[in-house]
Amino acid sequence: FGRLRLHSNGTLAGVRELRVYGQEARVGAKASVSGGFAQHKGFGSRILKELEMIAFDEWNVKELRVTAGAGVREYYARRGFNIEGAYMVKHRA
Repeated sequence: FGRLRLHSNGTLAGVRELRVYGQEARVGAKASVSGGFAQHKGFGSRILKELEMIAFDEWNVKELRVTAGAGVREYYARRGFNIEGAYMVKHRA
């Protein structure tokens, strides 16, 4: 699931949470086609894309921010976010 917040100024939104629950995968493990791990199947990416659509297309914001610790910054960077201060930020294309 994902939680999205529209800031009071109306020009930016923030991803409050992005979570995928299920069986935990070992580092470097790959999920099998028949099941196995909930991780590494693209669920988080699909949720993030939906949050981006809401923020940019429905709410018409100029930027989407995510508070991202060091361990997940690369994940967001691969999805077009850049570090700006304490946040990973994606600007409206």
